Amino acid sequence: MSYKEQRELDDLPAQIESLEQSICDLEAQINDPGFYAQAHETVQAVLDELTRRNGEIERCLERWTELEELKQQFEKARPGAG
Repeated sequence: MSYKEQRELDDLPAQIESLEQSICDLEAQINDPGFYAQAHETVQAVLDELTRRNGEIERCLERWTELEELKQQFEKARPGAG
């Protein structure tokens, strides 16, 4: 596992947490009773942002899984690991 990959793995939990918080904030906006009374462009912008953030968190979770697997393989392959 490269240094860059390890740093990426180390940073992913904070990125995921931040995305989760922003998704919660967007969902709270959407759940507001007056949300859909706003202009269509405003509503659509928030819905698009929610979709984008959900896609981003999905990619982060997939990458985190990949890097964790790579880390495990690396640790098993190290001399003296066992």
